[in-house]
Amino acid sequence: MNTGLPDAALRLELFCPPAGQTALLKQLDLGVDTAAFSNQWRQGVLRISWPALPNHVNQADNLTFTLVDSGDYGASYQAGSTNIGAAWMLPEITVSVPGVADTGAPPGYCDFPMPPALRGPVGVQVTSPASSDNQAALLVAQWYLG
Repeated sequence: MNTGLPDAALRLELFCPPAGQTALLKQLDLGVDTAAFSNQWRQGVLRISWPALPNHVNQADNLTFTLVDSGDYGASYQAGSTNIGAAWMLPEITVSVPGVADTGAPPGYCDFPMPPALRGPVGVQVTSPASSDNQAALLVAQWYLG
């Protein structure tokens, strides 16, 4: 997707959680639960970026980012239905950053699409592998309008 300029008003920052722990980067209210638009794809992406992770050297482990969609500000994640029927579940949108032997993982970013039927403010759940401690790494989530 060709992304436009970032929206400075829709930016979140979080230091990477300690090894083996999870933190929640929350929340951006993008108006995703507005009735007229709740079943359409959004014309933009939530970009998550990270700096170089020199301690993330185990190739078998991943730093994981998972999109949180929640009308209850993080009490539940991508598991509910929104007036469509109990059998319909939202897909989990997850990105994994593998470790790189010797040098650690390079800096990078990933773009999360905003699928239909999101339930409210969005955020990102960050899970650090037990094998690496990157607490000094500043993670940034920013909205880019398409």
